Amino acid sequence: MRIALSHTRLACLLTSLLLLGACVKTEGSTQTGPLFFTVEFTGSPVGLDEASPGSFSTTAVDYPIRITAIGRDRAQMDWNGSVKIKVTPGQLESSETVSLVGGVANTTVEVALAFDELRIWVSDEGDIETPGSFASGVAPAIHLALPTVAELQEPLGNDDESPLTHNYVPVKAFSDPQDPRELIVTSVLNDGFYVTDRSQDDGTYNSLFVFTFSRPDFVVPGARLASLAGIVSEYIGYTEMQFPTYEVESTGHFAGEPTVLDPTIVCDDSLMERWEASVVRIEDLVSDFQQAAECEDYLAYGQWPALLPGTCGGQDARVTIVNVNTVPSFGFPQCEDNLPPPALQLDYLVGILRHTAPADPPWIIDVRSCLDFPPERG
Repeated sequence: MRIALSHTRLACLLTSLLLLGACVKTEGSTQTGPLFFTVEFTGSPVGLDEASPGSFSTTAVDYPIRITAIGRDRAQMDWNGSVKIKVTPGQLESSETVSLVGGVANTTVEVALAFDELRIWVSDEGDIETPGSFASGVAPAIHLALPTVAELQEPLGNDDESPLTHNYVPVKAFSDPQDPRELIVTSVLNDGFYVTDRSQDDGTYNSLFVFTFSRPDFVVPGARLASLAGIVSEYIGYTEMQFPTYEVESTGHFAGEPTVLDPTIVCDDSLMERWEASVVRIEDLVSDFQQAAECEDYLAYGQWPALLPGTCGGQDARVTIVNVNTVPSFGFPQCEDNLPPPALQLDYLVGILRHTAPADPPWIIDVRSCLDFPPERG
């Protein structure tokens, strides 16, 4: 009986609420702002036609637009106010606030680092004194080329960071309809893989590390990627792509011969950045343990310092070598009496160049396999 009574009361309550809602007056809303905005290009920017996309640009591109406030009668509204301008993907270089007078504003939106499908939209967000209507509007899509690996990698300032850091970015690969790229895998690790864009010269920021957290599926050295996308990040001074999506187009491709790294640039980060994540070759190197602590680093992390011929910036040209995960059989004797081990000379060594800011030296050669050592050492 109690259950039946509860159901009856619930039914009465719901009926009362419905009747109350039916009596609420919905006409004559007090909201006085626009219903929405139209956003139109006043010129003919490149990229309106998907078949003819514009170029990716690290510098600002101008997009003249006309913003019109539309009222509830679907006609232009005589409205004075300000709207916020936002863009995605890309970086807004012009003012983010535009004022409308009589319901209209003509302005130029400047956008850099835009790619794929650029959207420019406006919103009436109000301010501290005047609440906004949150009416919004968006311009037609602007179709733009994807960045290359080099355009993703090359820094714009002095901080050595990618200009696209923190963005989800697809890069040009073999399936790009306008500019198919020879994006070739050069090395596969337990937590990712390296790719080099063989469509352009070595030493032009054309390589990248793709961090997959665990060993990537279906990726082998010599694979050509049909597509590659992910979040661009900086990890202790090293550009990488995280949370990637990728597709292998085919395998068995030649990744190219490693280029000999010039010892005179190893102390210059701006020049070394051009080679980051690339397969390089160093020649006539000598192990350069200068103190027992460096031997301890080797035992703990498998890294050891190497001295190269000549000087860099008036100092010895030095890099760090890491081979513990790939060629653990190559090693040095234990440090004894707090003394470094005897020096060891190699005719050459090949590996992936990466940057680790806390290391000394900070530029590291990651050995891929025993084939990267001279035959008598590998």
